[in-house]
Amino acid sequence: MAVFQLLMWLPTFLKQSELAFNNSQVALLTNLIDLGAIIGSLSLGFISDLMHARRSIVAFISIAIASTTSFCIYVYVLKMPHPLLNFLMFVLGLCVSGLDNMIATACSSDLGRQEALKGN
Repeated sequence: MAVFQLLMWLPTFLKQSELAFNNSQVALLTNLIDLGAIIGSLSLGFISDLMHARRSIVAFISIAIASTTSFCIYVYVLKMPHPLLNFLMFVLGLCVSGLDNMIATACSSDLGRQEALKGN
């Protein structure tokens, strides 16, 4: 749900809120979220593999970073310089979308190893 909100609702909010971003700024921010998702999927999966598939620890740290980042954006967005906002949106995509992709991949991988599903 959080990924859906970031990808579908955020561009409309950025254009219509008091922030009044133009189309190119909105496109940059949403692309940074997507770039963060790609890098986050790979890096969080790699870190999980290094920790011998302890995904709960990686998920906890990722959620903690995403929560802190979201809070900083919420509180300081009106006074925040654009390069910092760009970086925080990248981090948000890395932690939220990257974690979502890592969990979905892990679930499908675990299901594929089930004996009951062999031959399907």
